Amino acid sequence: MGSFNDIRADAQLVSEFTPHQVRAAVDYYEEMDEKYKKVGGVSYVTGNSLGGGLTNAVAVQNPGVTAVTLNPSPLPEHMIEPGQPYDNITNYCSDFDVLTKSLDAGGYGHQIPGKRYNINNGIPGIDQAITNHTGYRNTKDGIQYYTIGEKGKPGYGRIYIDADSHIVTSIWTGIPLYGGYSERIDIDKEKHDPFSVIS
Repeated sequence: MGSFNDIRADAQLVSEFTPHQVRAAVDYYEEMDEKYKKVGGVSYVTGNSLGGGLTNAVAVQNPGVTAVTLNPSPLPEHMIEPGQPYDNITNYCSDFDVLTKSLDAGGYGHQIPGKRYNINNGIPGIDQAITNHTGYRNTKDGIQYYTIGEKGKPGYGRIYIDADSHIVTSIWTGIPLYGGYSERIDIDKEKHDPFSVIS
C-alpha cells in the first residue's frame, strides 16, 4: 500500500487517465522480453496491489503472457476490451481485502480483467488492513498467523493469513483447483497395486 505515488496511481486507475506506471510497466516488460528473447523471453508476470494492476496491463497488451495477481488494482476502463475473457490472467482476491471490497462496492470490479477467484484468507479488522491486502504478515521471525483467544480456553487458536495457503492445488499436478467438473480417475488396483507379487 506503499507510497503516496502508489496511492495516487491506484486512484487514477479508476479514471480514464493512464498513469505513468502503467506505460512504464509495459515498456519494461517489452525491454526484458527482448533482452531474454534467446531463452524464450518473459512468459509469466505477477504482482500485488498496484503491482497486480501493472501485471494485468502487461498481460492485456500481450495475450501470450500468463499473469497471476493478488488483490490487484483496477485498470483504466479504456484499456479493457468488453467481452474479452483474458484467459491468460488469473486474479486472487482476499475476502477481507480493503481494496477489493472498495472496488466491488464502488462498481469498479469489472475493471479487473481475466478470471477472478476469491480466497478465504485474512481476518476482519482495520488493524489487519495491510496484511489482509498483501496476503502476508510482515514479521521478522516469519510467523504468518494471528493468535486468538486465551490458551487453554475455548476459542483459542491461530488464524493463518498466508494467501498461498488458501489456494487449493491438486496433489497430483500442483495446479490450482477451482471447483467444477473434473475427470474421474479410474484406479485399476490389480494393475497398480504396489504390494502385488510380480510373476
